[in-house]
Amino acid sequence: SGQALGDPITPRWGYGIYPRFRFTPPAPLAACVAPLDALYHPRWPPSRISLGGGGMAVPKILLVLEASTGGAKKHVLALLRGLDRARFDLHLACSAERDPDAARDIEALREEGFTVLTVPMLRRPAPLADLRALAALTRLMRAGRYQLVHTHAAKAGFLGRLAARRAC
Repeated sequence: SGQALGDPITPRWGYGIYPRFRFTPPAPLAACVAPLDALYHPRWPPSRISLGGGGMAVPKILLVLEASTGGAKKHVLALLRGLDRARFDLHLACSAERDPDAARDIEALREEGFTVLTVPMLRRPAPLADLRALAALTRLMRAGRYQLVHTHAAKAGFLGRLAARRAC
């Protein structure tokens, strides 16, 4: 079941040891956006995570994406452009390695006012490159002090969850 707008997001324990949250987007987005499942960072344990408005703090959310093509890219763009920016502070960490047009897309998002950070991630297994990407994501998450991390696709999902755990 979804959260009513303005209600606190309540934790539920998901996979492994990570506390997870589920939130249903506002009605206009419900048809095109899957529920937002994100990791909670225990370093900043607020008693309530505000959905913004009414003088409450706006949650800082990091979306992590390796697949800069196809359905994952479309989904992330729908989230970025569809969620209310007055209620969510949205940041994107993505890789420009796979898609030659990714640099153009990143610039377009920056022109729209989004914070877009590039982290080199490869789709194929590459242990050294994966360690570098993990270190970069961990530094990014520690510096950004994100309240929620939402990952997309296999490589970004694995590295993003591990980095979120290490950043706590």
